[in-house]
Amino acid sequence: MTIGEIIKKRRLELGLTLEEVGKKVGVGKSTVRKWESGMIANMKRDKIEALSDVLQISPVALLRSTTSAEISLNEKEKRLILAYRNNPGMQDAVDKLLGVSSGADAGSGASVAADAAETILKGEASPAKTATE
Repeated sequence: MTIGEIIKKRRLELGLTLEEVGKKVGVGKSTVRKWESGMIANMKRDKIEALSDVLQISPVALLRSTTSAEISLNEKEKRLILAYRNNPGMQDAVDKLLGVSSGADAGSGASVAADAAETILKGEASPAKTATE
């Protein structure tokens, strides 16, 4: 559920109009509408606090949708993430291999690490086996 969906759901559950929420939070009803529709994604802290008070939910519950990923990972993707996290020495090489590196070249170990990462990505070896080889 997105933050906008949470706002709208709670507003309707409490029987509040856009205008009523806006007045209590200190914004116009169009701003509340934009929050609900996702047109405004970055809310100021004071508005989040006021909105959570009006909607009678914690700021954490209000923001939960923006802090938790709603992405399903298959088992292979989970293994890849764990292998990446558990092998910090390979991370620069993997980043470079995937085209997401922003740092300097990983050095002489880059080729070995890149080969290991490529093996993992192709599914030819388990992350644990590759990490110990």
